[in-house]
Amino acid sequence: MGQSAPLEDGHAGPSGRQQQTPLHSAGTVERAPVCLVKSPLREYESAGTLAGRLAGLADPRHRRGRRHLLVSVLLVAASAVLAGARSYAAIGQWARSAPQDALARLGARIAGVLQVRVPPSTAQSAGSSP
Repeated sequence: MGQSAPLEDGHAGPSGRQQQTPLHSAGTVERAPVCLVKSPLREYESAGTLAGRLAGLADPRHRRGRRHLLVSVLLVAASAVLAGARSYAAIGQWARSAPQDALARLGARIAGVLQVRVPPSTAQSAGSSP
């Protein structure tokens, strides 16, 4: 195996033990490169809300049969998973039992004369009954 570079005594690290820094043959301390182009943290700070980020996604579904906005479907699914849903059926069950104010905040569509929020549900074939 190759030889390792000589080490210079460093300062105490987070574990309390003395850390050592590798030296080049000329006796200079080797430093890690620093990238000053763009900080990923700043990029995420300016990203906005989750709904704003999801709105930028392309909808892969066919135009025919779309009843809900993709953003609404994804926000309802994410909320259900955060609430403990572990399957598609559990996500659907959470969506059906979600309160109207939660569905309104998640962007569920309004249906009927009573202006009731309708959550996204699983696709049903044309001949099946609910």
